[in-house]
Amino acid sequence: MARRRIYRAPRLTDYASLGLARIALVQGDAEGARQILERVTSTARQFGPAFRLLATPTPNSVARRTRELAMGRANMLPVFTPYADPLIDALARESRNSTFLLQQAAEADLAANADWDEYLIRRALEFDPDNPDVVYKLGLILRAKQRNDESARAVSAVSANGARGCSGRRTDWELSR
Repeated sequence: MARRRIYRAPRLTDYASLGLARIALVQGDAEGARQILERVTSTARQFGPAFRLLATPTPNSVARRTRELAMGRANMLPVFTPYADPLIDALARESRNSTFLLQQAAEADLAANADWDEYLIRRALEFDPDNPDVVYKLGLILRAKQRNDESARAVSAVSANGARGCSGRRTDWELSR
């Protein structure tokens, strides 16, 4: 029976090491950055940003094959990557304030962090189900993720309550009826 390896999530020290590697690259120390990144990627196997930075070609950088392997590894990791600031990430996970959660969702890149964006919006919806901005944003996210039936149901719930989408604007769904 094969043993499964359990990889740990990135820790604060991994984020700090990533920052040190970036500083080393800016200062022209590609070898020092490579050493830092290889140490991080050997312990935090799910830390996509470190693999991507390791794959970044720089003058006198690591061999092309090593960069290709690092980029391949980064591409196999989930698209979602938490924010570089673990404190904000932790606050968003604990927050019950729909305004704060909406703000964090707005700052998340929908193309790269759609799952994180949806998580934040659904969490805001738990605590403030009557907020039309939250429901409207959920509808937009679901529509962007090609989940149109769920999206239509979310926006219909807002319309049924007499709200008109985000900040009083008529929604695309209402206009298309």
